[in-house]
Amino acid sequence: MKQNAYNLLNELKIKYDKVEHPAIFTCEEGREYRAGLDVTFAKNLFIHDKKKIQYYLVILPSYKQADLYRLRDILESPTRISFGSEEDLMEKLGATKGSVSLLNLSNVEKPDVIVVIDNEFLSKPTIGFHPNVNTETVMFSSSEIPKILEHKGAEWKRIEF
Repeated sequence: MKQNAYNLLNELKIKYDKVEHPAIFTCEEGREYRAGLDVTFAKNLFIHDKKKIQYYLVILPSYKQADLYRLRDILESPTRISFGSEEDLMEKLGATKGSVSLLNLSNVEKPDVIVVIDNEFLSKPTIGFHPNVNTETVMFSSSEIPKILEHKGAEWKRIEF
């Protein structure tokens, strides 16, 4: 699966840098490996509505607190939202726990999730994501995000979080 992410970046001619590190499961765990890098790293949330009709991949800067009640309001969900299961994550994005990221789109033909990205994250010059594994981080220009989303035919929207 890792190779899918790199294949996508290379196919779209996206220039990136890569850092290898021990497995990171939370933004807190990754802080020591990010020290000194002028990069905004992503906090990625895989969530769904109560009836599991709509799934979302929410992308925020790693320093922001994830508030599901606020997200529910922003997404205008008629029901509560919650985190997706590992089984749903594998089915929808071909990903495993700890490796949720925008680059999971490389694992699926046509994404069946809505990608929701914080405007502040999109405004950062350089951003970082796991490439389908949580032992590496790739960093590239945030201006490349729309190219990835359009190429994969993903429905997406920008939010103020």
